[in-house]
Amino acid sequence: MRICLINPPQFIPKANIWSIIRGNMPPVGLLYLAAYIENKGFEIDIIDFQADFHNWAETEKRLSLADYN
Repeated sequence: MRICLINPPQFIPKANIWSIIRGNMPPVGLLYLAAYIENKGFEIDIIDFQADFHNWAETEKRLSLADYN
């Protein structure tokens, strides 16, 4: 079984400290969850909108082409 976990985009005002460090903080909780699920025998993909700037059309196409359960 193949599962996709998504770290959604965050819309933060530019005058906020989080707008500076947002791309520098990996989604540790999501990665822990992915590691746990992977150890149970599942195949995991992660889409991180904070690290890569995806657009919704590309993401929708990627999700529809993959065989996620």
